[in-house]
Amino acid sequence: MPGQALTGDDSPNTLTGGADDDILIGLGGNDTLNGGDGDDVLRPGAGADTVNGGAGIDTVDYSDSTVGVTVYLTTFGGTRAYEGSTLTDTLNSIENIIGSGLADNLEGGAGVSVIDGGAGNDTIWGQNGNDTLIGGEGFDTLRYDNEASGASRGIGVNVNLATGVATDSWGSTDTVSGFEQVNGTVYNDVMVGDAAANTLYGAAGDDILDGGAGADTMAGGAGNDIYYIDNAGDRALENPNDGTDEVRTTLATFTLGSTAASSNVENLTGLLDTGQTLIGGSLANVITGGGGDDTLRGAGGNDTLNGGAGVDTAVFSNNATAGMASHLGPILLLTTASEGQDALQNIEFLRFNNGTFAVNTATGNVHALGFADTAAVGQNAAN
Repeated sequence: MPGQALTGDDSPNTLTGGADDDILIGLGGNDTLNGGDGDDVLRPGAGADTVNGGAGIDTVDYSDSTVGVTVYLTTFGGTRAYEGSTLTDTLNSIENIIGSGLADNLEGGAGVSVIDGGAGNDTIWGQNGNDTLIGGEGFDTLRYDNEASGASRGIGVNVNLATGVATDSWGSTDTVSGFEQVNGTVYNDVMVGDAAANTLYGAAGDDILDGGAGADTMAGGAGNDIYYIDNAGDRALENPNDGTDEVRTTLATFTLGSTAASSNVENLTGLLDTGQTLIGGSLANVITGGGGDDTLRGAGGNDTLNGGAGVDTAVFSNNATAGMASHLGPILLLTTASEGQDALQNIEFLRFNNGTFAVNTATGNVHALGFADTAAVGQNAAN
C-alpha cells in the first residue's frame, strides 16, 4: 500500500521508509536511502549515495539524472551505479532499475528484474531470471552476449521482438519491448525482429536471423548461419571463412554479393511458389528454387543449381557449345569458361547467349549439346 514520500535536501541525509511502499528522493549530498519493508522507489541524487532497498521489490530510479547512468545489479560484479563515468552510488537489495533520459547501460541481477531504459540509446542486459526489459525511446540494445559468463552452458538464446518474448541461456523467459538491436551469444541463437528496422548480431554459433518486416541489418558472425530476407532493405553481413551461410528469401529477385547480402554468403534458397530470380556470387554457391517457375544463375564459382518444383531455367553468360555438358549420375554438369562447372538438378531449360535449350524429361539430356537419349536420367523437363 502507499507509504511515505520523503525528500532530502542538498545536505547529507538519511531517509528511512516504513513498512509500506515508500518513495525516497535524495537530491544533493551523500545520502543514505533505506527503503525498509514494502516495494519502494529510491531516487538517488547528485551525491555519492548508499541505497538500501530492504525487504520487498525495490526500484532504483535515475530518471532525474542529468547524465547517462551505468547500473550493475550483478552478484559477481557488485551492485553499484555510475553517473557518467563517476562511481557514485552503492546499491543493496535492489531488484528493478529505471534509467535516465540519456544513454544508459543497465544490468540486472540474478533474480527477477524489471529494467526500464527510458529515453536515450540504452543497452540492457537482464541476466538470469524471468525479467521484464523495456528499451523505451531511442535506439536500444538488448544484450545476451554475456550470457555464458562464469559457466559453459552452451545454450543459445531465442529472441522474438515481434512477440516480445525471449528465452535466455539459463532457460528463463524474458518479456522484452522497445528494442531495435539484439546481441546474441556465442552459441546457436534464434533471433527475430519486429516491424521496425532492427540490427541482429549473432556472434559465433549456428544462428538463425530473421529481421521481420523492417529494413534490417543482420550479422551472424562465425558459424553456419541462416538469414531470412523479406525486405529489399535487409542486409546479411558475413566475413570471409566464417562458416557456410545461407540466405532464404521471399524477394522476387535476389543476388548474393549485392548490397543485400555479403559475397561471403555461400547459399541461396527461394521461398516463393510464384517464381523467383536467384543469382549467386563469386563463391561456390548452392542455389535452390522454390515451388514456382524459377530462374537460377550461379555466376562465378562451381555452383549447384536445384530448380525445385515448377519449370525452372538455368542461365549462363556464354554461348552454348557441343561438349560443354556431361553427366555425373543424375546430375547434369555444365562447364563454361567464365562461370566454372555447375551441377544442375530439376532444371527444365538452359539459357545461353545464343539460345534457350530444353532438357529431356526422360533422359536429362540436351540434344543441342550433343547427347544421345541413352544417358542418365534425373532431370525433370520436357524436351
